Amino acid sequence: MKLILRDGSEIELVNFTSNSFIILCADEQEFYNIWNKLTPENLSRVKIIDDSVAILTLENLIFDGIQATYNINRTITGYIYFHGQEYVPDDMSEQDREYAEVGKILLGEE
Repeated sequence: MKLILRDGSEIELVNFTSNSFIILCADEQEFYNIWNKLTPENLSRVKIIDDSVAILTLENLIFDGIQATYNINRTITGYIYFHGQEYVPDDMSEQDREYAEVGKILLGEE
């Protein structure tokens, strides 16, 4: 699974949640290189792909922070936290669009 930033940079993802991305880095330098790519411009539109298929497109992510956990094998697991994202419905199935609309109604957003 990959995160594609606005500038085309690709970041390998271990997993993602509604407010975080989880990455695995070989060393500190790779971790810091990824961190430096998390600019407001690069987070203004991102795609999550799996096997070259777009799973999700998000816009307007706001970077909240990053956390590093050093693993026993000297790799680093990174947790990238964000908020404020907007889902781009063009990449969603019809059923997912309906779920999103119901969610907005339940949350009082529509």
